[in-house]
Amino acid sequence: MQVRLVDPLQLDSAALAEWARLEERSFESNVYLSPHFVLPAIRHLDPSHPPFMLLAERADRSRDRLCGVGLFRKEGPTWRFPLPHLSAYRSRHSYLTGILADRDLAPPVVDGFLGYLCQQGLGWHGVEFGDLAIDSGIGPLLLARAQMRGVPWYEYSRCQRAALKPTEAGEDYLEQQLSAGRRKDLRRRERRLSEQGAVEWQATHGTDLSNEHIERFLALEHTGWKGNYGTSLRSQSADVAFFRELIRRMARAGRAVITELRVADEVIASTSNLVSGNAAFAFKLGWHADYKKMAPGILNEIELVRHAPTLFGDCEYIDSGSLPGSFMEELWDGRRTLAFGALATTTLGRRALGAFNWLHRLRRTLVPARRRECSK
Repeated sequence: MQVRLVDPLQLDSAALAEWARLEERSFESNVYLSPHFVLPAIRHLDPSHPPFMLLAERADRSRDRLCGVGLFRKEGPTWRFPLPHLSAYRSRHSYLTGILADRDLAPPVVDGFLGYLCQQGLGWHGVEFGDLAIDSGIGPLLLARAQMRGVPWYEYSRCQRAALKPTEAGEDYLEQQLSAGRRKDLRRRERRLSEQGAVEWQATHGTDLSNEHIERFLALEHTGWKGNYGTSLRSQSADVAFFRELIRRMARAGRAVITELRVADEVIASTSNLVSGNAAFAFKLGWHADYKKMAPGILNEIELVRHAPTLFGDCEYIDSGSLPGSFMEELWDGRRTLAFGALATTTLGRRALGAFNWLHRLRRTLVPARRRECSK
């Protein structure tokens, strides 16, 4: 296994095609490491702090010589990791990190990357991974192979994220997942919507997606609190350019899906979804603020769950990309466990992260005690 460092923006068309093929056969599906996602993200979101790329390649000259891809950025000292280190690439619109590894060669790929990252004298003392899935996929393998090399993992935090198995979704699933009262409430909201015109739902994917779908989504996502707080895509021109290029690239590859809820021919809710390998990823959503009382965003998601067996039937799961406590946890019963932490690759790195880990445990012990004392 050979590992080399490259600039992802300098890859030629043949190398990009290899990267896309690797994505499809990766040990863990991760759209946020797709060339269709990474390249627009670097160009529009992170031009001043781009990642470098590690390629793991077979020694032979086979068609699928590329068997591993990792993207990392150099970081300065932080309060968590007070030494120069690397971070697995994560743009502000990325919700999962890790590496891509050929499913048939995952252990040697991970070993190759660890061997490269643990070289001394390269200027970094560890590697941080945010939103790393640790209950399945590449995460457990990475941590296990690191432990075998004596490279410790220091975990900062972990959380759970809603997920859905499309083959288990549908009408019966909704009947079981939602309480009778909740189903009644949603039917009432839909009836109120229907008083203003016919209510229709549609999913459009692949090359059927048009610029109109993209622009309608951007407009809806900008309404309401996201636009008011400056967190919508349209709040920054770079985010708009990123999203347009991302969806167009994914649509040409047949791996973008936009769902829309209409009332009287007006689109009032929309979601954007991406497919990578054998998984789908709910990306962004938006709804018309004027219809807030009818919960159009939730009604749109209900329809996605209802149609998931046919729309995403080839996918093992859909990752919601949502934060803990999101309304998606009510609709989707699956969970993925994600961790934020770092691998210490040098002795100095182990000392620094060990000290932080000790202080973190101490704080978790003392804060509840202080709260109990103050509540007396």
